[in-house]
Amino acid sequence: MSRSPYNRRRIALLAFVTLMTAGLSTLTVVAQDDHAEAKEAAPASSSATVSPEAQKVLDAMATSYGQLQAARFSGTVSLDADVSGQVQAHSSDFESSFAAPSLFRHEVKGEVVAGNTGKEAFVYLPKRSVYVAKPTEGGKQSRDALPEAMTNLLSPQNPALLMAVSKEPVTALVEGYTTVDTAPDADLEGRPFTVLSMKNDTEHASVYVDPETHQIRRVVTDLRPMLEKRGADAVKKALYTVDYKQVAGSPDDANPEQFAWTAPDGARDITNAMQEQGGMGAPGAAAQAMVGKPAPDFTLPTLDGGTVKMSELKGNVVVLDFWATWCGPCIISLPQLNAYADESNGKAVKVIALNVGEPKQQVAKVVEDKKWNAFTVALDTNSTVAESFGVNAFPTQMIVDKEGVVRKVLIGAGQENHHALEQAVTEMLR
Repeated sequence: MSRSPYNRRRIALLAFVTLMTAGLSTLTVVAQDDHAEAKEAAPASSSATVSPEAQKVLDAMATSYGQLQAARFSGTVSLDADVSGQVQAHSSDFESSFAAPSLFRHEVKGEVVAGNTGKEAFVYLPKRSVYVAKPTEGGKQSRDALPEAMTNLLSPQNPALLMAVSKEPVTALVEGYTTVDTAPDADLEGRPFTVLSMKNDTEHASVYVDPETHQIRRVVTDLRPMLEKRGADAVKKALYTVDYKQVAGSPDDANPEQFAWTAPDGARDITNAMQEQGGMGAPGAAAQAMVGKPAPDFTLPTLDGGTVKMSELKGNVVVLDFWATWCGPCIISLPQLNAYADESNGKAVKVIALNVGEPKQQVAKVVEDKKWNAFTVALDTNSTVAESFGVNAFPTQMIVDKEGVVRKVLIGAGQENHHALEQAVTEMLR
């Protein structure tokens, strides 16, 4: 499935924020229709609207990264959000190494390892023990030469590294934005930095560029327009920041042995499945990869004071609905699910609404106000169950057959999805 630069940029950013926050974050509220093609943005490689001043900065950056021979990048990515009364502050450290023209290794400990060995480009997710891989050749890389999962991770999380390995470093930075201009210089660490202002209709990114090295020092992206456009209310702030703490290089960093990688024992190659679903980073793709696999077992407390255990539900068709109170599409779709649960009373059907990442009191207030009393509300407070199912978009519904195997995954809200749910459950009951 082809996507516009606008869509790729939005999906990439959502995907990494999702990974960074252990599988779920405020930002997943916008993921339900990212599989639809958005209005085509101006091609980012050359015809995004770039001011003459910004073009000079971009040209200097392209030269700097193009001449880079070896480097080590370290820094943090962070999310600082206050949406619908919920405050989220998450931070992850990353370490990366690079050797010209295209060898690299990038790691967020425990979350993701990505790299190019010179023969193969790969992305590995340790918590899910899955990876994608694609053969590569020498030289700087085009977007098509790397797995989409690779660019979907590096674009929002390590743009400096992506510029270093890219044939077209400017495209790697500005793809998906419609305007690029300069802003007034900003002071960091007691000295001025050049600032690029990059915008589209859902994001505004400020890129702080070192005027001496012409390399990225910090990127701050304001996601408030994205969330408000998708129906989130009371968005006080939503800032996503990539902060480079150190960029250094020496000849020792060019040792090719450090870039070697072999898939760990037991890791699953899901390259083909992810290509079919739009890339490992695409919201919903990891959940879709669960189809045909046994549902992971879990035990969770329920809102009414009991517990629910997945393995004890065998013999029933189980509908798992992953949701959150701040998710506008969830609040719209759950009344219909509640009515369906009521209609299914007496059948071999269990409807479980798994609230993810929120305190019991907050969930209880919404459920009571909405009078949702036909389905079971389970509390996945630490997001561990959602993560085990690969859920990174809200709402996500998984339909599990009587043998405990995931047979259907539906992402998002809408009448079409509800009809698909009813049809799937009816077929599994036969």
